[in-house]
Amino acid sequence: MIILSTEDNFTCLEAIVKFSEELTCEVAAFYFKSLDVTLLSFYRSPNGDFERFLDIFENIVSHRTCSGRVILCGDFNVQFLKLDAQARAFCDLAYSYGFDKLIFEPTRQLNCIDNIFKNF
Repeated sequence: MIILSTEDNFTCLEAIVKFSEELTCEVAAFYFKSLDVTLLSFYRSPNGDFERFLDIFENIVSHRTCSGRVILCGDFNVQFLKLDAQARAFCDLAYSYGFDKLIFEPTRQLNCIDNIFKNF
């Protein structure tokens, strides 16, 4: 949950939220007017279909409301430090849309499954 002091500073992006599928890809999306930044927060269950997650993720980051300065964050349940096949596929897709990974340290035990990406 995100708590803000004034509601006129942000807009919930329902056009992005509608892409959510329980367990596969759940997303909250906000545009912050004063910062001119879109924030997308993801959750992907480790029990979800990874290929379907990638499809949904690509639909989201290619959506017209994701133009401009965008931050992607969340619990992706992808092992970023091991850089296994899932991590490579996800990072390659994020990089292809101009996003850079920001977290390179463990976030859960010895691995990094939560991360932040930005395109600016």
